[in-house]
Amino acid sequence: MIQVTFCAYDKPDSVGGPLTWMSQLLPSLREHGIESRCLFLTHWGDTGPYLEKLRADGVPCQQIDCHDHTKNRVSWILSQLQKDPPDIFVPNLVVAGYFASRWVRDACIPTVGILHSDDDFYRGIQDEFVFGRKPYRVSALACVSSELEKQVIERRPKSTSVHRIPYGVDVPSYKVDRLPGRLRLAYVGRLAEEQKRISDLTLALCRITQQLPNTEAVLYGDGPDLCNVENILANEGLGSLELPNI
Repeated sequence: MIQVTFCAYDKPDSVGGPLTWMSQLLPSLREHGIESRCLFLTHWGDTGPYLEKLRADGVPCQQIDCHDHTKNRVSWILSQLQKDPPDIFVPNLVVAGYFASRWVRDACIPTVGILHSDDDFYRGIQDEFVFGRKPYRVSALACVSSELEKQVIERRPKSTSVHRIPYGVDVPSYKVDRLPGRLRLAYVGRLAEEQKRISDLTLALCRITQQLPNTEAVLYGDGPDLCNVENILANEGLGSLELPNI
């Protein structure tokens, strides 16, 4: 049976696409004969919803409160891998995991990076661990979209195998009953311009709530462009458009 070890972050009230993806993927891998475990770097000395969900689903998880220095995080990850060496190591979105991959590959364990987005963070992951120094290059890279795959292939990686593996989403068999005479729209995600066009979205929601009677809109999330959203809401003077931070 193949064993795969993932890395991840978690904290109380954590929310995000990569974590939701992982909480669905790891139990699903078991159904296909692949056993997984996860090494969590947690914040503020507490667990988080994704760590707890995976444990409830029977996925082995180790955790440690985030160290102040990357080298200490790398040391902890390597110590955990040494205790129970996997067949494949997935650093995921944890930078210390990518640095640890340099020694994991020396142990003849393939390493697989994940590109969840095309923002500066993941461009940095490409620069350092796909196109950077040879000992630190991951064995393979999984891109969650065709656009990300195209961006990487155009740069012509020399030693990293590139694959496209889209996110999967469970579609429920039922729909929420809609209240008559009321339309409620919701956005859930990062408040970012480049990937989400959050200002355009916010303006569109403002126009809809102004022009369509009995229409409400709500934004759930946080991100680098939160101030843009707040400024638009202030300028539009729409008290009915809420912005809960989670």
